[in-house]
Amino acid sequence: MTDLSSIHFLCNVATIANHTAAVGLQAVGAGAFGGKLAGAGANLSQGELLSLQLQKQEELMMISMQSNLLKSDHEAQMACIRNLKA
Repeated sequence: MTDLSSIHFLCNVATIANHTAAVGLQAVGAGAFGGKLAGAGANLSQGELLSLQLQKQEELMMISMQSNLLKSDHEAQMACIRNLKA
């Protein structure tokens, strides 16, 4: 017999992860398309290059966070399914 309260809890966690992932996608999209783009022949100062590097690192962290949230969401959903099968 499965514990219905633990299944309910896991399903709530999956729902929260889903909403958080949607917010993360919006943030990643805004960073990816709202940033400063430098052409191949652009003449940027060292400060501008450092700023661009920091911006890209933040975008990478957002993408990593998004990936982790989606993985957690998937694992929580799979746990719900496994518990229902048991």
